[in-house]
Amino acid sequence: MNFHYTCLFIVGFLVVHLVQTRDLSHFSPSCRVQPICTGKRAERIACLDRQIEEDKKCVQAIKNKKQRTEAKILESTNKIKRIDEVVDRLRKLRDECLVRTKCNIGVLRKTNDEAEQLITQFRRADSEKLMAEING
Repeated sequence: MNFHYTCLFIVGFLVVHLVQTRDLSHFSPSCRVQPICTGKRAERIACLDRQIEEDKKCVQAIKNKKQRTEAKILESTNKIKRIDEVVDRLRKLRDECLVRTKCNIGVLRKTNDEAEQLITQFRRADSEKLMAEING
């Protein structure tokens, strides 16, 4: 029976600890679970006023972090757009080269065929190596 009470005590302690440590302090030191205000009416009102101010700081810190995150997203989006523009220009240049010089088409096809043959050889070698490892 004592074992059950010990387990209940440990579980209760862990639950209380988790509730007390649950916070948003990665946004701001003021972003944490506020203690319950106790005492006389005037003390409770003063305590609640302080908590309201801390909560306002926390909300502002969260808004600031949101703005920084949105700025990073916008920056990444702009980089992606620039990369897309460069890729489009390269595709256009490639298409122009293919239209202008028909001899390059043969070279490109030959190079493509060689690349496909190499890929096939590598795959075959990898699968043979894998089979050798499986068969031991």
